[in-house]
Amino acid sequence: MKRILTLSSLLAIALATIGCGFFSATPDHAQFIEEDAWLVVTVRPGQIMEKLDYESLVQSALDSEFDKDIALAMNILNLDEPEKTGVDLDEPIYFFMKGNPDNRLTLQAGVSFALSEVKDFDDLVDTAINFAKREGEDLTLKQDEDLRIVTFEDSKLPVHLLYDEDKAFLAVGYHNPKRKFLEPEGLDDHSPVVQAHLERSFDLGAVMDFSNFTSAMRSSDDRDMETIAAIYSSFDGGGVAYELSAEDGELLLKTFSSIGTTSLAEDVVADSVDSDLLEVIPDDSIAAATLSMNLNAAVDAFLPTFTEIAALGNNGELPADFPRDLEDKLPNVGFSLDDLTTAIPGEFSAALIELNGNDAPEFVVAIKTADLDSAAYKKVISNNPMIGMLKENLQEEGIRFEEKDNLILLASAGQSSILRNAAATDPVSGDKEDVLGDGYAGLWLDFDELLKNLPAPRGDDDKLLMKALRKLDLLSMEAEVDDEVFISSFKITFKDDDANA
Repeated sequence: MKRILTLSSLLAIALATIGCGFFSATPDHAQFIEEDAWLVVTVRPGQIMEKLDYESLVQSALDSEFDKDIALAMNILNLDEPEKTGVDLDEPIYFFMKGNPDNRLTLQAGVSFALSEVKDFDDLVDTAINFAKREGEDLTLKQDEDLRIVTFEDSKLPVHLLYDEDKAFLAVGYHNPKRKFLEPEGLDDHSPVVQAHLERSFDLGAVMDFSNFTSAMRSSDDRDMETIAAIYSSFDGGGVAYELSAEDGELLLKTFSSIGTTSLAEDVVADSVDSDLLEVIPDDSIAAATLSMNLNAAVDAFLPTFTEIAALGNNGELPADFPRDLEDKLPNVGFSLDDLTTAIPGEFSAALIELNGNDAPEFVVAIKTADLDSAAYKKVISNNPMIGMLKENLQEEGIRFEEKDNLILLASAGQSSILRNAAATDPVSGDKEDVLGDGYAGLWLDFDELLKNLPAPRGDDDKLLMKALRKLDLLSMEAEVDDEVFISSFKITFKDDDANA
């Protein structure tokens, strides 16, 4: 931690804060991000410092039982007044990683950021070097024309801080960082998932490139890493990004997932959830969730990956009874994967209706099925002896299993009306219905309904939890596909009087 603080005060800011801002163009210092980076983290510090009331936050930390060495470093490096560091807080900070993190000889990482006032940053660097020397660290500073280089020598993992009038780059694992600084690669050859991440607006975000991650993990001798690499290799050209923003009494986390060149996204998931699945959810439920996908297409697309993983876990040999295609019979059941995914296409809904203290909660689960007289339904459900055994076991646990109107309903015994009618007396409506019905998946948690079902607080911890929950209104998630990219939006809304909390 001391080395990080002394080499770059900004890295500490990046780790301690979440930033915000909208940028019409990617800034110059983004060019330091390597083309084969498998992880990129973007932080925008300026506006979030206002959202967090950064000055009060830091002062509170310094006044508390904070680690005295870190508190001293924060004071020396002006982290209590970051605008005096010379760092441009209105521009994003980028952190990236390439290579195998389990192998120090192949690891390269970097942090890049913009400077607003290089003289202030010069003063910060001088102060940091003097502080480091007092702590026994060996740092050197040299100036080459307009380029300054601070070096912490390590034969296996050298660390350099390079900066000019406009930008800075903390390079980890580079043996020729000067060349990297003076001849950056640019962003034209970066993967689409990384480029899209760098162009979107958010406060804090991270993106992972599956192809680059697979290449890095392949260099590991760890068998688990081989398995992980096999999974990600199926998504060549894809990736996933997580991006967090806070605005107007809402906290929003969006995920963007691409499965690369497979181009199956729109075949695998649906545009919306069947209304029959929504009818069984009571409007005053504590929580509810839906999912609508094409299981047949999904299994067909990813079965090759499953077979590769199965072989890796069996000394390279695929088990004899493992299905190789959709038509292969599953062991001991008498039907194939095609029969299973036809009988149960992949549409589900569920609701947590009521908590009953120490007793089992009230709930309902609905599963969409094929027509009751179809061949697949008869094989998988009607004529399957395992279903009868399942019904008996569930009955013993107080759970009912009913087949009605192309739905399989699993529900607690107290939900006889839903089981009888395949519909709630007062089904979900309004915004909650939109969350569950639009796109291929939805979820919400109603904090008011949750509070009604929780026992009275006993200790101080319970009271603190209750106080926090009372500030929250709704947690929700919606998912859709746009141009072969899976997009999920997780949102927490606060009560109106707590919108600025």
